[in-house]
Amino acid sequence: MDSDDEIDMTTWKGIPGSIILINIFDSSQLNASVISFEAVLKLIKQNLRSNSRVIGVCLYGTKCSGTSTLAVPSVVQLLPLAVPTIEDYKKMKSESVTTYDQANDLKLSEVFWHCSKMFANCKRILSDRSIYILTRLDIPPIETDRRPTKKRIVDLIGLGINVKIINISENVYDIHPFYHELLQMICLDDVIIPEPIYKIDDIVELMQQNSHRHLAMARLKFQIGENFSIGVGVYKLCKSYGMPKKINLNQDNNDIVKSDNSLVKVARNVQNENVEEMMKVPLLKSELLYYQEYGNERIEFAPEELNQIKNPFGPPTMKLLGFKPKNILCKEKWFLKECAFLFPNEDVIEGSTIAFKALHSACIEMSVIAICILCARTTTKPRIVALSPCVKPFNLSVEIGFDIIYIPNLENLKDVPNNNEDEPINFDETSASFMRDLVNTLKFDYNAETFQNPKLQYFYRALEALALDEQTDEPIDTTIRERSELESIDSEMFYQLFGSFDSTTTKRPTSSKNGGPVSKKKVFNIDENLLQERIRSSKVMEYTVSELKDIIKYLKPNGPGLTGVKKDKLVAYVYEYGKDVF
Repeated sequence: MDSDDEIDMTTWKGIPGSIILINIFDSSQLNASVISFEAVLKLIKQNLRSNSRVIGVCLYGTKCSGTSTLAVPSVVQLLPLAVPTIEDYKKMKSESVTTYDQANDLKLSEVFWHCSKMFANCKRILSDRSIYILTRLDIPPIETDRRPTKKRIVDLIGLGINVKIINISENVYDIHPFYHELLQMICLDDVIIPEPIYKIDDIVELMQQNSHRHLAMARLKFQIGENFSIGVGVYKLCKSYGMPKKINLNQDNNDIVKSDNSLVKVARNVQNENVEEMMKVPLLKSELLYYQEYGNERIEFAPEELNQIKNPFGPPTMKLLGFKPKNILCKEKWFLKECAFLFPNEDVIEGSTIAFKALHSACIEMSVIAICILCARTTTKPRIVALSPCVKPFNLSVEIGFDIIYIPNLENLKDVPNNNEDEPINFDETSASFMRDLVNTLKFDYNAETFQNPKLQYFYRALEALALDEQTDEPIDTTIRERSELESIDSEMFYQLFGSFDSTTTKRPTSSKNGGPVSKKKVFNIDENLLQERIRSSKVMEYTVSELKDIIKYLKPNGPGLTGVKKDKLVAYVYEYGKDVF
């Protein structure tokens, strides 16, 4: 299978694009359409944080005319296929699906034609195209439109567009045979009838599961033996978000400050040879050299030579080293970075799927894992990884694959120092039994999706409050256990060992090793006479934001929360509470 004639794959660019269709046809769809609209609104609000997806929203089954840019009478285009902005979110929030009249007949072929034209007219490069249909499955289109609808579905699938139907219903009901045929055309072999869902969070989660079959981290040749290789792709099944990159703004007009780095060299003025004048001219990349001093001499390197020095292991590759029993695998203790997923890639080497399936079935039958060396990119160093066979990860429609688990090196393993070796450990059987019961009470099945980063949640809630000018809900810290789960613990025994539940330990102030001073927060001393004078003369705006918050806490200790509140609102609070005090 190893061939030198294999051509390199083209680099996939762009971002995912999704069109969301909400069915408002027939009175029985009214409640489902309202729930669907709320779910789409929440999806757009979450997408404002990353801007990593273009979204278009349409209503179908309406009687309105002229509301679609493509002149389709039964389709209302609420949002064009573009990256949603704050203005788009506010526009969507002001809409109501109950204000639209329902059409006399349901025609899905026109809706799918409208979607294909929206994708064709999109000016952004799309890496993936998806259509989400939020509807019930008991009312089919009219008889004359069923055959054109099936033809449109075949055309969309042929263009590489993913069509996904989300069953919006509170109760289980009989699905019309037309939708069985439609799902069979969409799912091809495995026909999966979507379960009815009615919770907004569940609907949003289904729409967030984008297809990333082209967005591989790396496409490599997996060398299994001598002169035998297969093509594989390395994927990430979970997408993680971190703190956004900081942007510098101009103090006067809030414009984004951009930096530009340019390399220049000093050269003689070639226009006038008689004048010995030195001038700065741009430095070409071909003229750039790097050096390292050895023995008082400079060893120069070209940029290409430097890249070869940084990566002496050659191009990205993956090589099989051997096999180990499956029982040595320990994902919990070996966690160094997020696991990846390995899947065959026919575009790298044709016929790779057959050999990949054989390796997958052999690992399962023999209960072994494959130990490999992985170098995903030219800029990364090789890592020793373990390939663990898995089936349908995250309930995805993927029959075979391997979890890529990074094996720690020797320097990653450290012994925990025992600083109290000489001190005797005194405990009785009652305390030991209590600790065992306490550990069993606190045990739970770990799932990474259960926990959200509280720092990111508070940060983005504050941004949403400022950008949307609205009060956001207080985020729930999922890293803190519920108090009801701890009610079965013996409080008296716990108090003897650890102290009270409500006790808070006072953090010691840190200081330098030389006994330097400890930095303290500056305290704002409130001058009541000055404050009273500024309230009477309407000059409270002269205070800073931090001073205004201290004044509000002084005037009304049990006042509202001040996190993310704008200065104008803080000034209004001072005037309101100051009238009651002075």
